[in-house]
Amino acid sequence: MNELIIRPAAENDLPAMQALARKTIRRSYRQFMDDEQVDAFINSSSSDHEIARHLKQCKVLEKEEHIVGFTIYFDNIIHLMMVDPDLHRQGLGGVLLAHAEDELFKLGNTIIRLTTFEDNRQAMNFYRKYGWKETKKEKDKSTGIRRVFFEKYAS
Repeated sequence: MNELIIRPAAENDLPAMQALARKTIRRSYRQFMDDEQVDAFINSSSSDHEIARHLKQCKVLEKEEHIVGFTIYFDNIIHLMMVDPDLHRQGLGGVLLAHAEDELFKLGNTIIRLTTFEDNRQAMNFYRKYGWKETKKEKDKSTGIRRVFFEKYAS
């Protein structure tokens, strides 16, 4: 694997991060949302606004000077994590997740949390692989999609 760099996101990273998020949503969310829902979500710019809102809590993963992933984490929560879907299954997500976990545990957290969608099998399996434990499932009232809550404990 070529050298990977994880660094704080900068304002000029925002367009690349937003484009990566839209690409990931287009490609990965169709497993658990219908086309109309995915397109409406992208067209609403919700993900663009969410990334911009949390830019100060965001770290980007660079490979060969290109942003290939990012994560937003704060308090004891990994709020969002995305890796370019063209680069899935290359270990990049594991690198990014381990970084976020380490940083959150360094803050003194003994439990860290994240959520994903129940029908996002790839994400579900990914988090289980890295030692995350399911704690509950809950149906989103607005979308009807079931979210799964995960926790991981400091060792």
